[in-house]
Amino acid sequence: MAASGNLSQGLSDVSPALAREQIVGAPWPSSTWQPSVTLNITYPVSGLEVQLGNIISGFDSKEEPELSFPAESGQLYTLLCVDPDAPSREAPEYGNLNHWLVTGLRKGPDGSQIVKGDAYVTYAGPSQKKSGHRYIFLLYKNPAGKPLKPVADQKTIKGSELMDRVHWDFPAFVEENGLELVAAK
Repeated sequence: MAASGNLSQGLSDVSPALAREQIVGAPWPSSTWQPSVTLNITYPVSGLEVQLGNIISGFDSKEEPELSFPAESGQLYTLLCVDPDAPSREAPEYGNLNHWLVTGLRKGPDGSQIVKGDAYVTYAGPSQKKSGHRYIFLLYKNPAGKPLKPVADQKTIKGSELMDRVHWDFPAFVEENGLELVAAK
């Protein structure tokens, strides 16, 4: 599994890394977008952290990852994990595949950990058969700290089965919910 760009974790490195991996412009962030939050993603079993550009095997990333970022008090966030390369980067006939959609992320009671909200689409790790995909994690701030509409009321969410996840119009989901992009990996 590849995130994007080089291995640096600085906020100023995110946009150039996305550009190197051709993940800029519609439907991705613009080439001038800059993140406002550092997003940390770690796979608990392997202990591997998603970096800008690292490759993580399907075996090492099969479990739902842990998230951390400096959440604002009282603010809710939504995380998307999108695969533009399903089933392969050379033939992405099923991209943009929705690998994970969790909303209601917030600062935990101790102020340091992130509490997960509702998994609108459960985590689906990468296929063990293919490699070389770019899995893009996008963290959005919910408008005015409000929860999103229930999953049953979301026009772009079809379900969690594989074929329900393909060709996901995530920009429509973002627009429908008024989300603000704050981080990407």
